[in-house]
Amino acid sequence: MKKLLFTLAICIMLLALALTLAACDTDTDAGATTTTSGTEDGSSTTTTTTAAQSLKRTYTIDGNLIATQTVPNGDTTTPHPAVPAKAHYDGVWELLSADGSNEYYYAKYTPTKYTVTFVADGVTVDTQTYTVENKSIVEPAVPDAPYGYYYKGSGGFWEDYMLDGGHKTVNASYTLQAQAKYALNGSTYYVSGYNYIIDGMIEILSEYKGKPVRRIGEEAFSGCTSLSSITIPSSVTSIGSSAFSYCTSLNGVYISDIDAWCNISFGALSANPLYYAKNLYLNGKLVTDIVITSVGKYAFYNCTSLESVTFDENSQLTSIDFETFYGCTSLKSITIPSSVRSIGYEAFYNCSSLESVTFGENSQLTNIDNSAFYYCRSLESITIPSSVTRIGSEAFYHCTSLKSVTFGNNSQLQSIGSKVFYSCSSLTSITIPSRATLPSLHPQNNCCTL
Repeated sequence: MKKLLFTLAICIMLLALALTLAACDTDTDAGATTTTSGTEDGSSTTTTTTAAQSLKRTYTIDGNLIATQTVPNGDTTTPHPAVPAKAHYDGVWELLSADGSNEYYYAKYTPTKYTVTFVADGVTVDTQTYTVENKSIVEPAVPDAPYGYYYKGSGGFWEDYMLDGGHKTVNASYTLQAQAKYALNGSTYYVSGYNYIIDGMIEILSEYKGKPVRRIGEEAFSGCTSLSSITIPSSVTSIGSSAFSYCTSLNGVYISDIDAWCNISFGALSANPLYYAKNLYLNGKLVTDIVITSVGKYAFYNCTSLESVTFDENSQLTSIDFETFYGCTSLKSITIPSSVRSIGYEAFYNCSSLESVTFGENSQLTNIDNSAFYYCRSLESITIPSSVTRIGSEAFYHCTSLKSVTFGNNSQLQSIGSKVFYSCSSLTSITIPSRATLPSLHPQNNCCTL
């Protein structure tokens, strides 16, 4: 009986061994590639090679297993698993090794590049890059403060920031104070004085705290002897009396709109900075020749750079007010629109280079006021429109080059003031319209070689 059991056990073991060998042969055949080729003698040769059907991918970080993946051998479409996130780093899988049936990957991390953008007054000044491993950047210089302001304190600086990851925007910060002092009047501001002057210059702002600046107040800059130039925006419509009294160092007035300048209401002669400055600059260029539509009193007082004035053909100007072109010593010619009815007191006083005065066709001029062309010593001739009814006293006083005065046909002249042609030493003849009333002292007495 024992012998029978022993024999049975041996048979079972042999059967198990046979099944195992069969399974191995099946696996080998399943993964095998068989290639049959012929020979010269007609026989054939069979070659069998074995290759793995699947590919195993192994993913690690710092030696620690993160994931595995089994894909068909030769598969290039199956994506790798996501690289685990690491703050402030960009990660990718790098192939470490491969043996045909296995691929081993490790996570490679590089620092993320971030930008630092430096901005001043809404404008990008510079952009730098950094990483959490390399925080070395070079800050740009802080630009100057916006025009019309000055630094109160040590100047401009970049706001605080930390290079702790992420993109950064760093703004320039200024402790600023406007050069001029501004006071609220209803819905607009006016200049009441000044805080500070930079290199002799002040720029008036066109807008302050979101509201327009319309006026320069009385005595705003009075006695400011260090003021050498002033910039006045087109928003300003009036300047109070004595605003620039005793600003004896002024040598330039800067504007951006000639028509706006012509329409400023000057409270007095001392309100016009040209009284001292004499030089007017339009968009940075010295004003010499202008074409304008209208003009108010004192507008070009003492503007010694002005050489020629022409009014736009559509001008409806009715008067050239008093002292409008007073002291424009370089002014050589002017064409006065036909719509002008009056030339005011001292309108062209001491325009010593004035050679030509032309009146528009069908001129409506009725009045030439006192001293209107006083000391225009380069003026040689003038034709007075027939519409003129009055010529004021000393209107052409000391016009030493004046040789000819002609009145238009059918002149309506009714009165002539005293000393109208006093000291007109070159004037040898003149015919006064018969209807004109002369002063008790004849205008030519003791004044010319008639």
